[in-house]
Amino acid sequence: MNLFRRTVSKIIGVDQATNNPDNIQIYYFTDPICSHCYVMEPVLTKLLLKYGHRIDYTVIMGGMLEKWDDFGDAANNIQQAGDVYAHWREVSLQTKMPINGSVWLRDPIASSYPASKVFNVAEEMYPDKKHRFLRRIREAAFVFDENISRHDVLADIADEMGFDSEELLRRAESKEGTDLLTKDLHTTGAMGVRSFPTMMIGREDEYEVITGSVDYEVLEATVLRYLGQTTPRPMPSVMELLKEHRRLYYRELEILYDLEPSRVDPFIKGQTDDRAEQVEFYDGYYLQYREDK
Repeated sequence: MNLFRRTVSKIIGVDQATNNPDNIQIYYFTDPICSHCYVMEPVLTKLLLKYGHRIDYTVIMGGMLEKWDDFGDAANNIQQAGDVYAHWREVSLQTKMPINGSVWLRDPIASSYPASKVFNVAEEMYPDKKHRFLRRIREAAFVFDENISRHDVLADIADEMGFDSEELLRRAESKEGTDLLTKDLHTTGAMGVRSFPTMMIGREDEYEVITGSVDYEVLEATVLRYLGQTTPRPMPSVMELLKEHRRLYYRELEILYDLEPSRVDPFIKGQTDDRAEQVEFYDGYYLQYREDK
């Protein structure tokens, strides 16, 4: 068990007075283009759906890629943008999460900073939608091969979420966006975080540190060590979740509803209605919510 014993809220700048003293804290260090963070999306979604009422959840952007001029990731054999394609495809094969990756060959993402700034400002403007917004940013990059360092792509994602994209992008590209990200980068360095995802889970003065992508059972067990006996909220129906997220992927359904791969199609048939459309894509099928039904 990797324990961290310091007064984390003071380092991170979280006002503990605004938190519920009965809750635990999760500090999540991440980045929009982190492939293993994307793999963790359904795991975190499930955790927050079941225990979010007992968790104070803080997202901290880690600044994985400022620019390519001085970037290198020897562990994953990445020296230039095109190298990320092979890495993302390998992660997809290992985890079964849908990742195309051809954006790196066609229209390479120049930096993760623009998406990080947009997320940070969106968190200020729409705090209740931060987890869903970050998922949508990642979905754009990993599934649909969109260059999330581009202003127009980020504006389209914000529009899809129902945000005021013009105001959001204006603030993200101003000093406010830079200051919010600078604070996150300082926090990441002060906490000694060197890889993503990193999660610090616990209560003030003692946290367990989890690095890399982990199974849901590992994350839940860690949370329950600090929460003790607590009743999880029931999972929403797949139609409720689909209406919120607009799209759900087969691997996500396996994790969210504890399904073997062979049970996904029967589950969909039994639990959805004509508002759920099965859409074929390069990785099989995904579910899409139909507004016209």
